[in-house]
Amino acid sequence: MASELPDFRNEEFSFTHVGLGSLTGITRSASVIQFRSIPYARIPMRFRQSVAIDVLESHERKCTAFGASCPQVPQTSEPFGGPLPAECEMVYDEQGCLNLTVTAPREALEAGMSNLPVMVHVHGGGFSVGSHINSVRDTYRMVEQSISDGTPVVIISINYRVNWLGFLACQDLLDDAASIKAPPFNFGLHDQRTAFFWIQRHIGGFGGDKTNITAFGESAGSASLSLHLCSNTSPLFKRVVLQSGTPATAAPETNLAVKNEQYGRLLSYCGIDRNATDRLELLRNIPVGKLVKAIGDLRMGLFTPFAEEGLFPIPPNYFTQVELFEKCSWITNAIIGDCSYEGYLFAEALKHIDLERLVLHFEQKLGKSNATRLLSTYGIERGLDKNLFWTRLNTLAGDLTFSQSTHSLTNSYARNQKQQQQESSSHKTIYRYSLELRNPFPGSIFYGVAGHHFIELLFQFQTLKERYPTDRLRAISTEFSQRLIKFAVGEAPWSSYEAEEQRIAVVSSRDGWQVYTREEDVRQALLCEDGGRRYDAWEVMEEVWSALKTRPDKEEIIRMVGMEGLEGLIGLLGPPPEKGKE
Repeated sequence: MASELPDFRNEEFSFTHVGLGSLTGITRSASVIQFRSIPYARIPMRFRQSVAIDVLESHERKCTAFGASCPQVPQTSEPFGGPLPAECEMVYDEQGCLNLTVTAPREALEAGMSNLPVMVHVHGGGFSVGSHINSVRDTYRMVEQSISDGTPVVIISINYRVNWLGFLACQDLLDDAASIKAPPFNFGLHDQRTAFFWIQRHIGGFGGDKTNITAFGESAGSASLSLHLCSNTSPLFKRVVLQSGTPATAAPETNLAVKNEQYGRLLSYCGIDRNATDRLELLRNIPVGKLVKAIGDLRMGLFTPFAEEGLFPIPPNYFTQVELFEKCSWITNAIIGDCSYEGYLFAEALKHIDLERLVLHFEQKLGKSNATRLLSTYGIERGLDKNLFWTRLNTLAGDLTFSQSTHSLTNSYARNQKQQQQESSSHKTIYRYSLELRNPFPGSIFYGVAGHHFIELLFQFQTLKERYPTDRLRAISTEFSQRLIKFAVGEAPWSSYEAEEQRIAVVSSRDGWQVYTREEDVRQALLCEDGGRRYDAWEVMEEVWSALKTRPDKEEIIRMVGMEGLEGLIGLLGPPPEKGKE
């Protein structure tokens, strides 16, 4: 068994930062210091852009306890096997949630270093929930691993606003922002940008190199990072790890009327007259608990960003993601990956969907020929056994939301680079992975499922190693951290992805980390109980989307991909409509 956590953790550590002044952190191990929940920005009022903080108040200098997270629906730790020992109780504060945690090698702090590679983690949660204050995502063991391997890094984890507080958009906010000449929407994305700029200004004082930052995130965190690559921002980081999230996964809404309708529903829920001239101010004064309750009561599972022109000159989506990724000149390398069975996350939500209604939905959206081609690729056809239908529907949903756009972004970029036959100033080296790891926790509804969404969180931080049933899993967890750290310090984590061989790292509980060419992967998948990568299906889907991209209603096609596409599927509950009543 792995050893217990050391007894000397959580002792106070006094430190003088060159810009921020005196700070008190805590020891997480003999070699690792953590400064918890340092404020990086203030929120002047609800639904306004945050303002960076560079001068800390006296009470903000003691960074030994975690601070507040953005108000949200509380999350269970059940998928991870329950709470970890000494896990702190979550505190929510709308005004005080913009904070970050710095975890650094003790030696770098004591020696005054400023040249260590930096990693920044951006949490996921569907833009609705999530926080960096999470014992599973604690980064101290990754820093400890980097020191042990002789490649020390500094890691920062950030909070940002989520749900209504981070992603409300409407005409009233557009008018309000115009009066103060500020960006009107996407408060959560702007918070992230503010955090990255804060890190660039201050990470040198914690031992890090501001020009050598690797950002990594999962799900909405990954989608966020990919959207920054597509935006008009100045450089935020040098390398990126996209884990189950591309621009297509969370394509920003382009129709303000859609957001206005959500805004109107929220106003009515809060008892505010939709026609009141002061409706926005009234909403700003509604207790935040009411807004959080509205998320569930209004069935708001998804909060997508909005394609504000000042942030996204070209709206990011399935059809533009490769072009925008190519144009981003400020990243040099990217790891792009997903999980083999992303769709299991939606199994409960999808199991009541009627097969006939699903087929009609695709025929209406794509035309009968395209719908038949796409669905038959997944083995979905009228008369299919229910159990097979549910399994294949979950697979299709996961591919629509995450996996197909991950493959398309990686493969299309590599193919374009080959055709250009030269390296431009914006050339990037790409590494591809797929996770088949099984959930090892019997108390979880995901127990035994291979490659479910967010499975990387159970392994890459090494925080759950004492709970793994085998040394094999502990070794895989260690190697996961090591490969990410290797990437962050400028080394190749495995063979790069090229158009010819399409090498991919496949990670399973049985075989650990293996790198295959596409041909090898297809061959070994014949022996894999879960079927491996669905290359042919992904490419059929790409051909179908591409054939429809010139249609006048291509926005409807964009809405079939990513999280919006998932919501469209979940809405297909009940029997199909009667003929003549569609």
